[in-house]
Amino acid sequence: MNAQPFATYVRRVLRHLYDLTPAQRRAIEAELYAHLEDWAAEQGRSPGDADLQAEVIEELGTHQEVGRSFALAYCTPRRRGFWFWFNRLLRAEVAACIALVGLLSGWMAQEMAPPVSAANVAEISGTLARLDTACCDDVLLELREYRAAFVINSDLVKLLDLERLRGELQPGQLVSLTVYRRWLPGEPDQAGSTPVVELRTANAIYLDRNAVAPARQYSQPMLQTVAVSACMLCLVVALLHLSRRLGRWRPTWA
Repeated sequence: MNAQPFATYVRRVLRHLYDLTPAQRRAIEAELYAHLEDWAAEQGRSPGDADLQAEVIEELGTHQEVGRSFALAYCTPRRRGFWFWFNRLLRAEVAACIALVGLLSGWMAQEMAPPVSAANVAEISGTLARLDTACCDDVLLELREYRAAFVINSDLVKLLDLERLRGELQPGQLVSLTVYRRWLPGEPDQAGSTPVVELRTANAIYLDRNAVAPARQYSQPMLQTVAVSACMLCLVVALLHLSRRLGRWRPTWA
């Protein structure tokens, strides 16, 4: 029924009953409209009459009073106690998950793009066992002295001359690598995957850390800025979500 004054009144009543189930809310809505139709039938008037609706609303009372009455009728003290707040926590789980995603994105940004500095990198040398330039978008190196894989990530591959690398760098050559200390295995026989920021031999430098550093210094603040912005947005959404949920509740004793 599209009865505007009464429909607005019903919506306001239902706002005080947010903790009820959808079936209970539909039953209350049907009961209120049935009362309107009964009143109209007794008066011999149309339920859509705005004046009639105003009379029914006045006879029923304010939406706060009617909402409290239905709350008392449908909500047991147990439901308004433990179960009421338990349901509140369940409804907040979406907001909590969003906030958690934002915090994790900030942590991942710091892990993905550490700056190239003496504190973050280590120097290693070894004999090249395999060079793979067809591994996804990365370049993979394996040294005979290590079980670890050393990876030039795709964002740094653009700094390489791949044709020269394939032509000049052959298995058996001695190579020197500058790698991120954080991912370097503690022992040569430990497995792992370590990002490379410099690749050189006795005769050539194929990846220069001086060229990598500006790229890393640019990418790290960008990732952190995006992550912090996403985190702040998620927290704002979480707070709005919680305030909206709690703001709709009115205690039955008020």
